[in-house]
Amino acid sequence: MPTTRTPKRRQCGTPTAHERLLEMNPPFRARQAAIERHTARWVALAAEQRVGSVTIPVVVHVVWRTAAENISDAQIRSQIAALNRDYGSSNADKSKVPAP
Repeated sequence: MPTTRTPKRRQCGTPTAHERLLEMNPPFRARQAAIERHTARWVALAAEQRVGSVTIPVVVHVVWRTAAENISDAQIRSQIAALNRDYGSSNADKSKVPAP
């Protein structure tokens, strides 16, 4: 009798590769730390001066093999709008967000 196996769930390899670079490449670790410090200073300054919204440029890559797998520009715009609502806490279901 054949056994049924659940396929192994694929996971992104980026975090593992990033951690490996941090461990094995001191200059990379130093650059990453400098980026984190710069970002923290920018966020603190922006919070003090914030009036309105912040625009973050976004690039979207859609990877597909067949035309049926491709998605439309309208779907991409809709998802960006949903993300903007979520990050701006203006989404209708924000009360359903679980505590961290």
